[in-house]
Amino acid sequence: MYYFNALIIKYPTTNMKNIVLFFLAATGVLSLQAQPQKSLNAFSKISLAEKPFTLTGTFVGYNPAVDSFRFCEVIYNHLYKDDQQTHVGEIDKDGRFSITFPLNRPQEIMFSFMETMSSFYAIPGSSLDIQLDLAAIKAISKLPFPEQIKLRNPLTFTGTYAQLNKELNAFRPLQFATISYVEHYPLIDSLDQTAYKAYRLGVMQRQLDTLAAFNQRNNTSSEFRQYMIQHLRYHAAEDLLRYRWMHGRKTKQPKVQLTPEYLDFLDNMTVNNEEAVITENYGKFLNEYNNFYNAQKSSQTTFSLELFVAYLKQAGKPVTAKEEQLFKKPAAGQDQIQLIESFLEKYQAEQQEFSATLLFNQQIDSLASHIPPGIGRDIIYAQVINEYLNTSRIPLTNTAMDKLSGNITNANLRLQVIRDNERLRNVLAGKMTDATHVRTALQVSSDKFFDELVKPYKGKVVYIDFWAPWCGPCMSEMPESKVLQRELAGKDVVFLYIGLSCTKQSWENTIKDKGIEGEHYFANDNDGKLLSDKFNVSGIPHYVLVDKNGKVADDKAMRPSDKTRLLKKINSLLK
Repeated sequence: MYYFNALIIKYPTTNMKNIVLFFLAATGVLSLQAQPQKSLNAFSKISLAEKPFTLTGTFVGYNPAVDSFRFCEVIYNHLYKDDQQTHVGEIDKDGRFSITFPLNRPQEIMFSFMETMSSFYAIPGSSLDIQLDLAAIKAISKLPFPEQIKLRNPLTFTGTYAQLNKELNAFRPLQFATISYVEHYPLIDSLDQTAYKAYRLGVMQRQLDTLAAFNQRNNTSSEFRQYMIQHLRYHAAEDLLRYRWMHGRKTKQPKVQLTPEYLDFLDNMTVNNEEAVITENYGKFLNEYNNFYNAQKSSQTTFSLELFVAYLKQAGKPVTAKEEQLFKKPAAGQDQIQLIESFLEKYQAEQQEFSATLLFNQQIDSLASHIPPGIGRDIIYAQVINEYLNTSRIPLTNTAMDKLSGNITNANLRLQVIRDNERLRNVLAGKMTDATHVRTALQVSSDKFFDELVKPYKGKVVYIDFWAPWCGPCMSEMPESKVLQRELAGKDVVFLYIGLSCTKQSWENTIKDKGIEGEHYFANDNDGKLLSDKFNVSGIPHYVLVDKNGKVADDKAMRPSDKTRLLKKINSLLK
């Protein structure tokens, strides 16, 4: 059993003095020294209640006659949702913008514009104003990437937590100098467990040493110190667990069986750490930890035919008495076997839903046994529920949700999970609601943009595929999309392929070379940000179903490879 409590990691290449220094740096003692710490009171009360955060800013030197980008975008990782959240702001003629969006904890935010990424740190219920030196940004963007990361972002911060953002912006180049992300991922493939563990812990040690020296020189705020220590150590822990499935992924080797010696970095670690909620790496670690634990379990989900029949009857499916009798005794003759096969083919989509439900229930049942109550278990419960809602697209009943959410001790987190379930129910019922989402003025224009996009197809069901030529998963789904088109030939269904984050030439060439049939639209950078705002498209492929009236029927529709369930949904919209 492995718990995450304090970062005391056995590092084989250090002597005892370095181990002591490592522990002091990891716990923050080394960084305090004798200097008083400034406190911004940013992390004093983290309730996980959703509160609006407002980012305002100015692009200094912005000229709409020259600068073609009209929108900027914030992107961040949700505490328990696997997909990134995106919100967009429109830039006025003076280079000003404003974006308001909900946050349930202090966290890192990426800021995207003009194919450029920057970052800042946000506190729920507060605001931040930034000034961006556009000329300096354009000059930096022309440099090779290794040179770019050595420089501070040309940003000026104003607001209650401007100091924290200044410190993070100043430290970020020093942090990146300790690890080459270009080299890191190839090393996961090339190094064995012992070598990779030593390498990754060595990187973390260098980062913590750099942090301690930076704190000493600058007398940084206590919030900066707390955040950076948690951020660096959970990043390392997440990477060490990711090695299990990332090593050999290019050669499609099976997942690595991690040795006890490799895993001893978890010996003194607990998943319940209130102080770590302030970094996105904590949520990522929890997800990896839970996946790792479930992979170690010897028990497998068993598909029971009798339970499946009971599931169908509960769902109101017309199971006949003759069909039900098929499973009362073992299959004997060929006729009975064929009847069973026909029955299972008839309910193929329901089988997938039933199997997803079985797996979900198994994961939920195991949580209480291997993770003690606390914030970490609360977040993992929310992660498992969210994953089930996204993959199955089946809302939980009120009774089931009440029972499951009762295991989440944090009241605000519990409320958010219940709301997610209700939102899915509304989406699938054709009652899209924005009541649970803070909207900006831009949302109106993104709605109008989308309405114009699907207007020519009114009276038909539209299956939208957000894709790009460079996206491997997108391209691997294209043959499945062709199969789906053949299945729906002659019906009122339109396949609309929207190209994102690519050049128009590569988009056109790929459509021609791969023979992608259907309706096509090339989304430039401005179009892409509008569509991201509408559907929270933070990654591709992403699929959306639109009904005959032009209303969104499912904003996270199934992939073409999930053909049986997708056909069932499309056919229901055709009725």
